[in-house]
Amino acid sequence: MKNIYIITLLLFLSYRSFSQLTISPVSLSANLSVNEEKIFSIYINNPSNEPVLYWWKVIKPNGFPQYWQTQTCDGVLCYLWNVDKNSKIKPDTVFPNIPRLVTIHLKPDSIPGEANICFKIYSDNQHVNEINSTDCNDLIQASTSSTNQENRNEIVIYPNPTSDYFSIKNDDEINYIKIYNVMGKLVLNQKHSIGKTYSVENLESGLHFIELSYLFDKRRIQKLLINH
Repeated sequence: MKNIYIITLLLFLSYRSFSQLTISPVSLSANLSVNEEKIFSIYINNPSNEPVLYWWKVIKPNGFPQYWQTQTCDGVLCYLWNVDKNSKIKPDTVFPNIPRLVTIHLKPDSIPGEANICFKIYSDNQHVNEINSTDCNDLIQASTSSTNQENRNEIVIYPNPTSDYFSIKNDDEINYIKIYNVMGKLVLNQKHSIGKTYSVENLESGLHFIELSYLFDKRRIQKLLINH
């Protein structure tokens, strides 16, 4: 009886940790040109006190245009185009109070159309036990003209990957930058000025996360891959 109680308690605690994971934004709706590449930035938040493993899947309902392509990059690696779920043996990790950035790159490849798409996270490597998801009714429309001003003003870290330095494109509202390694340790914290470059020669090789703090208290997490 005691063993049954312990197992039940562990299962409950595990479920509670997973159920706390949240996703933002919840919408992946977009209007873009057939010649654009749209990048969706999805942040997974873990307000608990322990790291949490999760698996993900990109859901493309029936009717998704045959020649549209998507590529997903999580905290482990960037998968090949049209690989719509992560490896069973390579779960991603969300550390406490450090948003995990996942990006979905979408290319219509000059084919106009519209489609629904959503992103789901799971607590198991079979992609069965769903934790959370974006809105699966979101509609992406690709046409021969674009009103997507956001892409033209997108914040870009370049070069990325890098071995010695990086800069930031469209950086006029950025006030501070912080860089974290994959374990969540702060390795760089500097005030930003327009056009400033940053040396990474003293940082370890591997994936890092850049937190950009804006003058008006907006924050955005981006990835930086350092290859020495």
